[in-house]
Amino acid sequence: MSKIQKKNMILSSSQAKVNVKDANVEIQFEFSVVDINKVYQAELSQVAVQTKVSGFRKGKAKAHIEKRDGARIRVQAIEKLLEQEIKAVVTENQHELASSPLVKESKGDGVETAIAMQVEYEIFPPIQEVDLAKVKVDGVTTKVTAQDISDEVKRLQEHFADWKGIDAAAKKGLRLKIDYAGKIDNELFEGGSAKDQYMVIGESQFMPEFEKALGKAKKGDVCAFDVKFPKDYHGAEVAGKTAQFEVTVNAVEEKTLPSMNKEFYKKAGVDAKTKAEFEKELKSRLEADVEYLVDAVNRRRLLNELQKKIKVVQPQSVIDEEVKAMMEKDPKLTEKTAKASAIANMEKVMIVRHYLKSTKVSANPQEVKTHIEMMAPPQVSPDQFFQWYVQDKNRIQQAQSTLLEQKTLSELLKQVDLKAKTMSIKDIEAELRENA
Repeated sequence: MSKIQKKNMILSSSQAKVNVKDANVEIQFEFSVVDINKVYQAELSQVAVQTKVSGFRKGKAKAHIEKRDGARIRVQAIEKLLEQEIKAVVTENQHELASSPLVKESKGDGVETAIAMQVEYEIFPPIQEVDLAKVKVDGVTTKVTAQDISDEVKRLQEHFADWKGIDAAAKKGLRLKIDYAGKIDNELFEGGSAKDQYMVIGESQFMPEFEKALGKAKKGDVCAFDVKFPKDYHGAEVAGKTAQFEVTVNAVEEKTLPSMNKEFYKKAGVDAKTKAEFEKELKSRLEADVEYLVDAVNRRRLLNELQKKIKVVQPQSVIDEEVKAMMEKDPKLTEKTAKASAIANMEKVMIVRHYLKSTKVSANPQEVKTHIEMMAPPQVSPDQFFQWYVQDKNRIQQAQSTLLEQKTLSELLKQVDLKAKTMSIKDIEAELRENA
């Protein structure tokens, strides 16, 4: 919907007409000869005071400067006038700029005729308000079960398992230590050779041809076979081509899970003497993790509901930039798919931004630090991960933005009609992975 208003200018005899339609703003400025002359004389006087001209006392060469530089100074004065008037329109209308103002049309010289200018820019339009108490969200809840604890113990045992060499043929679940070299047209290619690599049979860590050729191999075997790379393979230099590989099996290894003892508990980061103490601590940790996972699913479901209920008008320039960035990052992405994704992402950003202002949530340095440490992979200590993470300012800003988004949506969850149903931890994790 268009909204047209007249605005009195800072200067007396000029005016502006502001037309707002969705995310587009058009301003029709009209600067009178009188007002332009006022700002021109003011600018000329300022230049004269600041400029030293040979043969004249400082500040006394105004006529000379006007004769020499008058045209340039007049343009400069008009630009300053336009800038201040645009700023006044933006401030008065509380416009949140999505693009820089551009002069699309200009008529008149400002000396004998008034200057008429058309200026355009895009904004992030205000988000429509909804009654949060009437927003229904199908949420989730869960609790840690004995099976969850058992699964976590098994996961930790798998993580800290030992691999020992055996005298046997490869089969599912055994690990091979291999050297391999691949050639295309009898030439080695980049990334096609390596030594002392590990491959667990049945886990699809390598191309299917590797699994098939090495499925029954023994220590010392040298296997030669062809590998046909798919046409859409991520490595463009080998995509669609056939390579000849030679693989040497250096060892066949079997996994041995650690026993439930103090040594294992310590490796898992738990100070426990008995199995009962160990499992009690695991339950406590899982409950903390579960609380975060439940909140993550509920936040996501809430945002999806808000997207359905709130019509978000988006600035086209921002969508275009996002589409361009996405297609540059993934050249295989179609413009249609990129645009749909960009629109959905921007909807979420604008909704969260709106409620971030109204909820007035904030994140202190300690909260940001904790948030970053939670992203640390299992093999890296949280403190070490944090020290590495904060070396990049962009990463820090991203972490702050994500945390603020989470806190905003968590605050909104307290205001909506949330009906939670029990789900298993595995199902909750699966939902988060599916929508990652």
